[in-house]
Parts: sequence; structure tokens; C-alpha cells
Amino acid sequence: MNVLYLPTSSLVPFWFLTFLTFSTFFSLSTYTVANELYGAGPNNAQLRQDLVLLSQNNRINLPTTVWPIPWRMISNELQSIKHKNLSPGEQLAFKRIQALQPEQYSASVKLQASSQPALLTQYGFSEIEDESLALSLGTNQQHWSSAITITQTASPLDNKSTRPDDSYLTGHLDNWNIGVGALDRWWGPGWQSSLILSNNARPVPSVFLSRTSNQPFNTSWLNWLGNWHAITFLGELESERTIPNARLWGARVTLQPTHHWEIGLSRTAMWAGDGRPSGFDTFWDLLLGQDNYDDPTLKATKEPGNQLGGFDFLYKRNIKESQLRLYAQWIGEDEAGYLPSRSMALFGSSLTQFWQQAFPTTVYLEIQDTVADVLKPERLYNTVYQHGIYRTGYRTYGRVMGASTDNDTRTATWGLFAQLDQKQSVQASFSYHLFNRDGLPGGNTVAQSPLEAMSSFAQYRIRNKNHLLTFFGQVFDKLPENLLQVDDKLIAGLSYQYVIAPNL
Repeated sequence: MNVLYLPTSSLVPFWFLTFLTFSTFFSLSTYTVANELYGAGPNNAQLRQDLVLLSQNNRINLPTTVWPIPWRMISNELQSIKHKNLSPGEQLAFKRIQALQPEQYSASVKLQASSQPALLTQYGFSEIEDESLALSLGTNQQHWSSAITITQTASPLDNKSTRPDDSYLTGHLDNWNIGVGALDRWWGPGWQSSLILSNNARPVPSVFLSRTSNQPFNTSWLNWLGNWHAITFLGELESERTIPNARLWGARVTLQPTHHWEIGLSRTAMWAGDGRPSGFDTFWDLLLGQDNYDDPTLKATKEPGNQLGGFDFLYKRNIKESQLRLYAQWIGEDEAGYLPSRSMALFGSSLTQFWQQAFPTTVYLEIQDTVADVLKPERLYNTVYQHGIYRTGYRTYGRVMGASTDNDTRTATWGLFAQLDQKQSVQASFSYHLFNRDGLPGGNTVAQSPLEAMSSFAQYRIRNKNHLLTFFGQVFDKLPENLLQVDDKLIAGLSYQYVIAPNL
């Protein structure tokens, strides 16, 4: 596949994209936008809001703290909806979800340009490169689905200008998906970030297994757990790191013992890699938590790996016509007594109401702290996302795979996502940061020294049939000295996606 390379030596690509966007947005026509080929992922806030709306109103049965959710799972739930019982707002949300479902065959092109990469990301926004062109071909069959996506970037942080990110191949076996690919994952209830897996870094190529049903166990001694979802994956990290080709394993189980509660148990681990033990016995020790470096019976040469693990919970309740959600995430950098220790934390709440009785608006307040032992008097700095053996840390291609602020940072965020009408939406947030509070250089990619700063983010999207146009911007009052090629307080950009999904 021939891919256009966009040079960074001038602003020509940016203005070319601007001209192309406006000249084609209202001139091309036909099919439906289907920019999420695998499922509802962490780069589409509108789809998240619509699925949460229907799930909280008990119209569909889906987990809402683990993303992506496969289309196979979503489609099965949509078929059970009784349209005559839906409110006007629910009917419009149902139509928006339906419009995004991929056809049997689809193809798309996405062009994106900005003044520089985003320093911080969040749910619905992960433009970590300043200029890119992506071409995708996808197919959705009864027993399998796949997509090939080739992205060309102009000035990549990792020097990988051509990428297969968002490509995958999956097979559908009863209530399970088994596949291979590179998909963004978001584990947790937060909007500003997830402490364990988020869209802040490039996705890790992996093999994966996930459940495509949320139904309870049939046995009486397990059905008290309620609805449940499970996913596990095993991937390989890049070669340009302290321990080349280290493996990344992850697993998550999400439980809904009642309609009002959703509880997630998450665990990830880096292990193996060049020069490190990689046999089944090593993986077994890792599963059992026998990997603490300070264990006197465990030598550093035999230490299985570096783990993160913990839990999150979501409490949801409708108050008249409003949807209230209270949530928290607790992730440990280490383990003690088979429980997470040296933990960081995230707390938040959100409220969703309808604009003109039809279009939802969600506002949220979220606080997170990425220092270890966050609630103890003596906190452990320069610990989270770090490791004595895997010195590149919990990062891939230069960016942390968890919270976009990296370690030792406290952030408070107020944000909103609003559906203005059936075609337009807006997302915005304001954050207060205490970056890298320990002050040691090298341990935090976002801030090399302590800094108190504020940031604002805004994004506007408009859809017109098979066209999606996005404007976005991020601004800091003080810019941290960082390792992410961000050297200006302001980032501004746009992206345009055109999707062809004919019924061939």
C-alpha cells in the first residue's frame, strides 16, 4: 500500500489538510461513518456517552469501565431493545450508535495535522503526533472480522514513521473473541486518565481473548457475581528499550453484582525480554505474585517481572432524569500479602443530563495522584511506572501506558462532554497539576522538574454522513520541560476522516 509522507519542514501539510477538509466535507456523499472498526474504543467519547446512557437506564447490558467493547457484543445488545419504550434522548443515542456500526466491508482515510503533539491525553483525545495520514480497510463477517490500518507520521517520537496500529484479526467462538492486533485499551472508570491502561501510548501488538457476553454464570454458586466480562492479552514491547522485546501481559475481570455497581479487577506485568527468564515457570511465579525484588529468597537475575494491579469501582444511580456516577480506581505498583501495595489513586464523579430533553451532557470532576502510597504520611516518589531492572519503565515508545501525567503528579480536572445535536458534539476540560513533585529528572517524561501548572482542552466534532471533522486545542499556562517533543504552551489542530462502507 502506498502511503503519503507528510514532511515537517513547512506548514504546507497543515494548510493542505485545511483546504482539503473544507472542500470535501460538504461535497462528498453517501455512506455511514464507521471509524471504530473493532468496537467502542477510548478515542470516541460520544460513543462512550451513548452506551453509558442506555446501559445505566437498563436498556442494554454492557460493562462501561473496560474499553474497547467489541461490536459483536454491542450489536447483540442493541437487538434486544424495544424501541417503543425508549425516551426521545434514548432513541437518538440508539440511532447514533447504529450509525457507527461497521458494514460488511469498509474503508477509510484519516488526515490529521496539529502544531505539535499533545502533551497530555484523555478519553476521546489521543493525538500524540503532529501530522499523520491513516488508511484502513476492514471486513466484518459472521465468524471473523479484521482491519488493516497503515498510518504514516511525519515526525514520530519513536522514529517509527510507518505503523500498523489499530490493525487486528479476530475470530468469534460462541461468547468469545480470540484475536491478534494492536488496539488501544482503557481499563477503568475515569475520563481524564486510567492509572493502568489508557490511550496515552501507542497500542502494544498482542494476542488477546475477550468475552463477548456480559451474562451471569448459569451455576447457582457463581451467579451471585452478576453480569461479568473478562479479557486477557499477551503482547511484546519494542526493541529500543533497556530490556529489548519485553513482554506485556494483562488481564481484567469486570463484575456487576447489581445494576448499581460495577467492580473491575485489573493486572498487568512486564516480564521476559532479551536476557531475562521467559519460561512457563517464570510466568507461573509472576501469576502467583512471587516477583518482589526485596524478597531475600529471590535473586535479581531470577526476578520474573514488574507488575501493576488493583481494582476500581463504579456506583451509578438515576436521580429523576439525571444519571449520577461515583467512581474510584486504586492501582498498586507492588504486591504484599496478595494485595496491591504502594498504590496510586483516582476518584471522580459525573452527572449526565439532557439538553432540550434529547441530547445528553456529561460533566465530571476527577482527582488523581500518581505517587506511591498516596494515602500514607510517607509517600514513595519516583516509584510508580519505574523499575530497577526494566529501567525503561511502564512505557512504550516514549510514553507511559497508564496516566498521561506520568508519576508523582497530582491532577484535579473538571470536564464535560456535550452532544449539541445529532451531528455535533463538544468536549472540554480544565485541569490543575502539581507535576513531578519529587523533582528528580528522568523519572517523569511529562515534567523533568516540579511545576505547578494549569491546562485547558477543547475539542469540537461534526459528522455529516460518512465525514467526520474535528478541531482540537490544548493550552498550558506554564509548559513543563518534557521528553515528548512538546515545546510550546499551545497545541492546535484538526483531523478529517472519510469513510466508505458500501454494502458490497
